[in-house]
Amino acid sequence: MARIGFVLNPVAGMGGRVGLKGTDDVASRAVELGAQPIAPARALDTLRELKRRLLEETAPLALDWVTCSDDMGADTLAAAGFANRRIVAEGRAPFCATDTKDATRRFLEAGVDLILFCGGDGTARDIASIAGIRVPLLGIPSGVKMYSGVFGVTPARTAEILIGFLKGELALDSEEVLRAIHMTDDEVPIDIVLHTPGGLVLATLQIARAICHRKGKVSVFVPHYAMSGSTLIALAADEIVMCPHSVLGPIDPQVDKYPAVSLIKVVEQKPIAEIDDETLIMADVARKALTQVRDAACELLGEHMAPEQAAAIAEKLSNGTWTHDYPIPAAQAKALGLPVTTEMPEAFLELMTLYFQPVRVGRGGVEYLPVPHRKEAASS
Repeated sequence: MARIGFVLNPVAGMGGRVGLKGTDDVASRAVELGAQPIAPARALDTLRELKRRLLEETAPLALDWVTCSDDMGADTLAAAGFANRRIVAEGRAPFCATDTKDATRRFLEAGVDLILFCGGDGTARDIASIAGIRVPLLGIPSGVKMYSGVFGVTPARTAEILIGFLKGELALDSEEVLRAIHMTDDEVPIDIVLHTPGGLVLATLQIARAICHRKGKVSVFVPHYAMSGSTLIALAADEIVMCPHSVLGPIDPQVDKYPAVSLIKVVEQKPIAEIDDETLIMADVARKALTQVRDAACELLGEHMAPEQAAAIAEKLSNGTWTHDYPIPAAQAKALGLPVTTEMPEAFLELMTLYFQPVRVGRGGVEYLPVPHRKEAASS
């Protein structure tokens, strides 16, 4: 029997409906502006779809839920028809990040196999700051900002992923990639398609170091974007193939929900007597994280260029010159000194059409026919 921790951030996503860039720390303001909760409905859709799929399975998949009281989990599980639930944390208004973190600690103490949560990037960061890599995390998309790769693209897709996990059909992505690399002869060239907003430094560095020292050529293809940790993987390649509009991203580490560089600046610019202990601790962690990421990038780049050039690029990408979500297009990446080419084969763009994309409900702002359009030959 799988034990799943479930936590719901009831205020996630409310800020976006009233023009706020998220709901972190401004939930009361969102309510004042007339925002209505959307996360409970998203979570209920996912849990009902999960219940339906469980009933369709020929072999029973038993679930043991541990959750929070009331609006932060128990009520939604009950509404979806899950009776086997145990409350291990309190969840009452007003909701804040501390509630989510406390729930995560209780889940870990209860020995959960996976944490399912409903929220946005802020909720994901709060949970990851406590859980780390000890258990897998799976997010039901409900926030204003959702750049993390931990989210299912829709509630239905999230339920499908969870079913795969319960059936033992899913492995952690980094493990699968590492196995594939190690099973490939060292002299054989490898092509890697990167299409991700990033991930854990642990996983990305493992993959990057696995490809960095290979004898065969390693080419990374970025049809659309490879941000944050996936940029670290790109730095390890012999060649980075991008479209002119494709982007990489900065690799400055994030500590809790703050950029490491910004935390360091706080303790440098304010009198220490005015800084609380938690911020001082986070700034210490930030210094270590920044040094580790910069040194790792320098190590990866040093396999393909002079040490001075590698150090300069690593510094530029990690020192907080840009915000963490700043898009670095192909031309700018090449100007930095990265081995970028824009000769993207059509086959890789066609490959992207085979992967599931979220279904948009209602009329979109852009209409087009998703087929190649060629200039007509002039008639003679």
